[in-house]
Amino acid sequence: MAETQVRRQASRERERPEEGRSFMADRDLTDSLIDAASNINLARVRELLARGADPNAEGNWCRTALPLAVRNAHKNESIAILIVEALLASGADINASPGDCLSPVRYAAIHGYMDLLRFLISKGADPNDRDPNGQTLITLLETTPDLKRRCRRIVKILEKAGGVRS
Repeated sequence: MAETQVRRQASRERERPEEGRSFMADRDLTDSLIDAASNINLARVRELLARGADPNAEGNWCRTALPLAVRNAHKNESIAILIVEALLASGADINASPGDCLSPVRYAAIHGYMDLLRFLISKGADPNDRDPNGQTLITLLETTPDLKRRCRRIVKILEKAGGVRS
């Protein structure tokens, strides 16, 4: 399957060489940005954004940098906040949940990243983020046994920001 994709890309590049090179450069920037954000590498994220990487461009599995930076904040939450700040300053969609990713606020709440959750809400993240079934984040946290025990403080943060139960 990968071989077929490579052949298709090579064919497109032969037909439109300038467009092909631009696509590949953009794809390389996107993949590098997503990798840097996932690995909580602030310097690399800033470098790639300065080079013109699109913070809303989708990489593998239609994922973008912002949700993955939040998802991986366990590596260093304070650096993750700085990465989120840089991505938002470059135009990242704070409420996006592309591909199979959850929204940034949902990742922060589920994983218990209180400082990151407060930061996201202060920047406009929706405390009433709903899943495809219409369930709000507070309801998810209160009805999932593993989450309920450890997320009481997260629920209070969401409630203070206007979060409701579905």
